[in-house]
Amino acid sequence: MNYLNRMGVTSDDQALADAVGRFATAELAPKASQLDETGASVTCHVKALSELGVFGMNLPERWGGSGVTPTGLVLALAEISHACAATSSMIGAHFLGTDAVLIAGSGTPAALPQVTLKERGYAGKFYQTHGVANNDFLRVG
Repeated sequence: MNYLNRMGVTSDDQALADAVGRFATAELAPKASQLDETGASVTCHVKALSELGVFGMNLPERWGGSGVTPTGLVLALAEISHACAATSSMIGAHFLGTDAVLIAGSGTPAALPQVTLKERGYAGKFYQTHGVANNDFLRVG
């Protein structure tokens, strides 16, 4: 038994980390220094990360997530951090927002108004968690 097995890392966790690591090495790492040097936003990676399923890793399958284990999530984020720390920070901030819904939500996201991102070129959706009308959550600034 290797040390990863003793830490509770399953073969699925490792396979996820390996797949995310290959993506991060090929797509994130080559652009990381240029983004740092120019001060450009790492949001240029959102579409590809969405298609990979990264933004749903912390969500249960019943909410449209991938139901990844906490260990798998940490290993995948470590791979992203290794390639581009700023991108990992962006994903971590996203997880903080969705984790708040997981922790304090009612457990019934289908009852909440859904805001789809597909028409804007992103894979995924999120839920409006309060009753304020006429908010455009996709418009910034």
